[in-house]
Amino acid sequence: MCGIAGISGWKKGPEELERALLAMQKALGHRGPDDRGILLDPKARWGLVHTRLSILDLSPCGRQPMTSADGKWHLVFNGEIYNYRSFLPGLEKVGHRFRSSSDTEVLLETLAREGMQALPKFRGMFAFALLQVESGQVWLGRDTFGVKPLYSAIGPDGELIFASEIRAVLASGRVAREISAEGLDGYLRSGSLPRPFTLVRGVFQQRSGCWSQYEAGQAVPGTCLEVNFFRKLGFERDAEGGIDRQPLKETRQALEDSLEAHFVSDVPVGLFLSGGIDSTALAALAHATGRRGLQSFSLGFREGNHDESALTRRIARRFGMDHHLLRVDAENGRELFEGYLEALDQPTVDGFNTYCVSKLAADKGSKVVLSGLGGDELFGGYRSFTSIPRIRQWGARRRLPRPIAAGLAAWPSSRLRRLVEILGEEPTFEQAFLGFRGNFTGRESAALARKIIGQSGKWDIRADLYEKDGEIDRVRFPTDADAVGYLELSRYMRHQLLKDSDVFSMTHGLELRVPLVDLGLFDAIHGLPSSIRYQPGKKLLTMAVPEIPDYVYQHPKRGFTLPLEKWVYGHWKDMFASTARNFSGNIMWPWARLWSLKTLTYWLKKHGFEAGG
Repeated sequence: MCGIAGISGWKKGPEELERALLAMQKALGHRGPDDRGILLDPKARWGLVHTRLSILDLSPCGRQPMTSADGKWHLVFNGEIYNYRSFLPGLEKVGHRFRSSSDTEVLLETLAREGMQALPKFRGMFAFALLQVESGQVWLGRDTFGVKPLYSAIGPDGELIFASEIRAVLASGRVAREISAEGLDGYLRSGSLPRPFTLVRGVFQQRSGCWSQYEAGQAVPGTCLEVNFFRKLGFERDAEGGIDRQPLKETRQALEDSLEAHFVSDVPVGLFLSGGIDSTALAALAHATGRRGLQSFSLGFREGNHDESALTRRIARRFGMDHHLLRVDAENGRELFEGYLEALDQPTVDGFNTYCVSKLAADKGSKVVLSGLGGDELFGGYRSFTSIPRIRQWGARRRLPRPIAAGLAAWPSSRLRRLVEILGEEPTFEQAFLGFRGNFTGRESAALARKIIGQSGKWDIRADLYEKDGEIDRVRFPTDADAVGYLELSRYMRHQLLKDSDVFSMTHGLELRVPLVDLGLFDAIHGLPSSIRYQPGKKLLTMAVPEIPDYVYQHPKRGFTLPLEKWVYGHWKDMFASTARNFSGNIMWPWARLWSLKTLTYWLKKHGFEAGG
C-alpha cells in the first residue's frame, strides 16, 4: 500500500517539475511512511513519485518508481496483487530474472510484456501508472471494484497530473481551485462523490476496472474491464426454496479462497471486529483455517445502546484473538473529530468510525487489517433490500397531487422531503435509492450550492445524479432485490464506503483489506439466484460459516455505529453552531446534514476554495 503521483507532458523547466512533484509527494507522506522515491526524465518531460508502506518484500528491492528489466518502462503502484506468485513461473520461463520478491515487479513485467489485456488476470486491489520511457505515454488503471483510488487532471499546458489523493493533485499547483458544480450537486444529494466527478472542477476519478492511455497529456480512448454486474445480476431466472448443500459448499470455498488471498503479507495481518456477522465470519474463517493469535480492534462507547465492547471481547476470546478496544466518548471524540477533519481528502458524511478504529490499530503497531466491508451488499444485509421496492410500489400507487406535494415538501423532515420529490410519478430504482440513502433533495442542493458558490456561480440541477452510470435503466432485473444489490454495490459501496475506508485508514499508514469485496467471491455468490443470496439475516453467510456463534446473529445489527446524533446536538454543539446558523437557520436538521456541511465547508476553507455560507 502506497501513495503514487506523477506528471507527464511537462512543458516548463526541470526545477519547476521537481518542485511540483516533491509537493505532491509531501502531500502523500501519510500513505507511505516507510520510504520515498522520485524519478525524473532527463529531458524534463515527465516525473513520478512514490511513498511506500512496506507490506510485501520489505527490502529496498521493492522500492518505487520501479523500472522494467529492459529499461523501457517505469511503474508506480498502490495496492496489492494477491495472486502475484502465480505469475512467477511464466515470467521465469520467458527469461525474466527477478530482482525482488515484490508484487510490484510482477505487475510491471507482466504489463510490459502483455499490455493492459493482462489486467483481468490480477486478483487484488490496485491503482497504477505505467510510463513508457521513450514516448512519455502513460497508462492509468484501477482494480475491478475501485478499492484503491486514483485521480487525474489536465494542467494548463496540457500536461497530465495524477495522484492517489486529490490533495496531491492540488499540491502540484497546476489545478485551479474551482468548485465542480456536478461534484457539489452529487455530494449534497448523496453524501458522496459519484464518479467520475470530484469537488474540484477538472479533476476526475479514474473509472474502476478500467485503464486510460495518455499521450502528450491527451487522453486516448481506453478500455473498461469493470465487473459486469448485469452479466451476474440481470439475466438469471430466480429460484424458490431453501439453500442446499452445493451452494453452501461453493460459498464456503469462495470465502476461504478470498481470505487466503487477503492474508498474503510479509507483516502480520489484523482484523477490525465490529461485533456484526461479517467481521465475525472473517474471524471464524481465519480460526478455522489455522490462524491463531490475530490482533483484533474494536470501538466501545459509554452509551449503552451503541456499545458492543462486551460482545466483541466475547467473540475475540472465542476465536483466540488478541483484542484491543478504543473507548470513544464525547470528550476524547472531539480530538478525534479534529483529526478526522484534517484527514479528509474530500468531504463525506461517513468514515469517522474507520478513522477511529484505524488509529487504534496503527497505535498498536499494525500495518495491515481486514474489514468486513462488503458483506451487507453481497448478502443483502441492508434495510434497503426491502425498503426501496416498497418506495417504488408506494410511488406507483400513491402519486401525490401537486398541491399536497408542495405542502409536504415544506416540512422539516429531510427523508419526507426526498420522498415527496420522487413521488410525483412512479420512481425509478435510482430515484428510490436516493430517496432512501440520499441527503438533500435536488431543490435543496441547488439552493445550498448557490449559497456555497455564490449567487453569481453557475448552477444547473441535474435530473439524474448518476447519468453517467445509467445502465440500470436499460436492464431488466429478474427481481427487485437484484436491482437494489446492484445499486448498493456500485453506488454506496464504491462511491462512499471504499473511498472513505481507504482515506481514513491510510491517514494512519494502515492498509485496509476487504476480503468480501473480491471478484472470485463475487463470481461464486452471484451465480446463485437472489432468493438464496439475499435471504433474511444473511442466511447464506451464516450457514456457510456455521462457526459464527448464535449470539452474534441474534444480536441487534449495529456495526461500528457511534452516538453521533447525541454528540452533535450535545457536547459538540459548539463545533456545529456556525454550520447550523449559516445553513439550517431555525430548522433542526438531522445530524447527518449538519455533518455533511461541516465537512464540506471545512474542506473548502482548508484548501483555499472561494465559498459562501
